Amino acid sequence: MVGPRRLCAFRRAACVRLRPELTLHECPVGPRSGWKNVSDHPYRLHPALRLARIPTLIRFAAGCEIGRLVEADCGKPAVVEAFLA
Repeated sequence: MVGPRRLCAFRRAACVRLRPELTLHECPVGPRSGWKNVSDHPYRLHPALRLARIPTLIRFAAGCEIGRLVEADCGKPAVVEAFLA
């Protein structure tokens, strides 16, 4: 099994390699205890993000969400590459 740090590195590298023109924002949610079962976490409440699960990749174009990958899909290279294509 690949650890979370290696998955983050993979996602960053995929973005740079496949879509160098995209702006990538990585937003740590803090420790698990600060996120899990915390309904008022700012990323859960933010109207543009509405994060429910971690990790989540969101693509925006012209200020609108055009795609989202969550949890296990974020760790599948083929799925991430298709998402960025």
